[in-house]
Amino acid sequence: MRRTWGILVIALAFLLAYPFAYQRIPFLKAHFTSFNLLNGVMDKKEAKELVEAEFVNLEPKTIGTEVEIDSTTGDTLPPPPPLLESPAIDTSKIYTLLFRFFQALEKAEAKNGQARIFYFGDSMIEGDLITQTLRNNLQKRFGGDGVGWVPIASQTAGFRRSVVHTFSEQIPTYSLFKGKHKTFSFGIGGEVFPIRADSTTPWVRYVTSKMFSTLDTFPSARFFYQPLLGESEPSAGYLKTKWGNIDLPNKDTVSAVWVTQLPTKAVTAEFHLNRPIGAYGMSLESKSGVILDNFSIRGTNGITLLQIPGSTLRGFNGLLQPSLIVLQYGLNLAEPNRTNFEGYRIQLEKVIRHFQRNCPQASILILGVADKGGKVDGELSTETCIPYILDAQRRAALNCGVAFFSLYDAMGGEGSMVRWVKEEKPALANLDYTHVNGLGAAKLAGLIQKFLMDGYQQYLDQKP
Repeated sequence: MRRTWGILVIALAFLLAYPFAYQRIPFLKAHFTSFNLLNGVMDKKEAKELVEAEFVNLEPKTIGTEVEIDSTTGDTLPPPPPLLESPAIDTSKIYTLLFRFFQALEKAEAKNGQARIFYFGDSMIEGDLITQTLRNNLQKRFGGDGVGWVPIASQTAGFRRSVVHTFSEQIPTYSLFKGKHKTFSFGIGGEVFPIRADSTTPWVRYVTSKMFSTLDTFPSARFFYQPLLGESEPSAGYLKTKWGNIDLPNKDTVSAVWVTQLPTKAVTAEFHLNRPIGAYGMSLESKSGVILDNFSIRGTNGITLLQIPGSTLRGFNGLLQPSLIVLQYGLNLAEPNRTNFEGYRIQLEKVIRHFQRNCPQASILILGVADKGGKVDGELSTETCIPYILDAQRRAALNCGVAFFSLYDAMGGEGSMVRWVKEEKPALANLDYTHVNGLGAAKLAGLIQKFLMDGYQQYLDQKP
């Protein structure tokens, strides 16, 4: 009898936990559906709302599959227009949309400054996938060394190859996907790591990687943080490093201090605080050349970037001066048979304008969603929603006057993800038919690089 009750308890625990596991395990999403014990089988949107109920909902709500309500105004949104028959953006003149970035590249090539790229994305780029190859290729062409931005803590530190990153366990993480902190705002990476004054000497350590020659030295290191504003104390404490104790002034909303401006193979910092701070990360970079920062948050669709305050964006913009902002999202919107993404388009345009207002010197590039495989009429193929997500992203780019590049088309269009898994030898993607593997990430990086270099050549050809 006890054994029977034990089996029932285990089964009930599994049924209760499954909807949450479903949202976090790509294989389950690719091959199974979700359910709710109270309401039976539920679609992916309902499962997503169950998981994200504690967060601010910045996405429009869907009623059925074709009618959407704007969550910010309550207005009914019109059905989406027909899919665009062509990219609608003249790629022969892409240099005009990325002009400021290409100007920075030209200066970097002449060793006359940085060309910095803020690259935002979801789990497709976590662990520095795609970006590590793109960074290396651009640094070889235009100069530059260092991995760029690395957060204070990371759930992907264990498998990231471009930097060896360790940190003390007592450092908490708040992110766009895990909820806000009551005092400190999200930083440029959509995360903040609050460190208390009474903490037991938290620490962080970064060591160079031998993956690429451009990563074997940290030319310099800067630490970024948010102090408690309005403090009467002039300092929040200090970082203990091998170069001495680095003071942490209580001043700006986004503050930065140099840990070292000398080349080094490793940076270790201990936090000795008399006031709490919101730690953000370190930038490990050269003074000239290409610097590419990976800002990856698993599970987001990009609309949550609106939760980064404008003042915070302006603070980081002033300190880091990006010349290109890349937004690569869309896979977390995928729902079988959904075709209306008008609400998403409207919200994506708000995100683009958020960056245009607060990082006015930067060019912006929208990377259209990559292909995603799923069951369509019993066969593995491109999920029905993918072309519609892509179309919404293309229209948002067109309406905001920013550059657009379709990863879906670059991969080979319809059914390409299935081919990358089943036909490419070795395979370029995982069996979830959603995420590329290391080889596939390197190939995508090459496709993005070609797009950028074609545009750069157009820029050079147009010069007098």
